[in-house]
This record gives sequence, C-alpha cells and structure tokens, in this order.
Amino acid sequence: TRKSTFSQPQAIEYSTSPVPARQVARLPGNAVLPSLILDSGEKAWRRYLEFFAAHIRNPNTRAAYAHAVGRFCRWCQKRGIRDLHEVSPFVVAAYVEHLK
Repeated sequence: TRKSTFSQPQAIEYSTSPVPARQVARLPGNAVLPSLILDSGEKAWRRYLEFFAAHIRNPNTRAAYAHAVGRFCRWCQKRGIRDLHEVSPFVVAAYVEHLK
C-alpha cells in the first residue's frame, strides 16, 4: 500500500464553540479570514477553512489561493458586496475583466 504524504495544515484551527469566527480562526503567517467570508456566517467560514485545509495539500498553492481569494474579497467589498450570497457569476466576470 502507498502511504499518504498529506499532513494536516500546521496552524489552521477553529473551535466548535459558539463564538465569533474572528476570535477563533487562526491561519499560518498571521493571515486572517477575509471579512466577506466571516461576515457571511459560520457555515461560510467553516467551509472556507475546510477547503483550504483538506483540498489544497501544497502549502505554496494554499498560500497563493488564499492571497487570490483575499484580493477578490477586498475587490468585492470596495464595490459594496458584503455577503457571499451577493456574489453572482456576473460579479465574478466583472472581477476577471478588472484583472485584464
């Protein structure tokens, strides 16, 4: 059998206690979860952490994706988008055009 080389992310932690996400989310390198994610509720920030912890194994890729998501979230907030439910395919298309 082949042994998996995947190890749990070193510093991604979250509590199951009912406290605000801002108080429990800790990411490597003092990174913080984007406000757009946090403000969209516990289900959103937990899914965000789970995605980065379980689906992205390479730490460099994880950091690059987290940076890209952070840029997108800041772009959204500058345009008044405060909840993930407001992010539509049109919003994503506008962001992609903005990057060109």
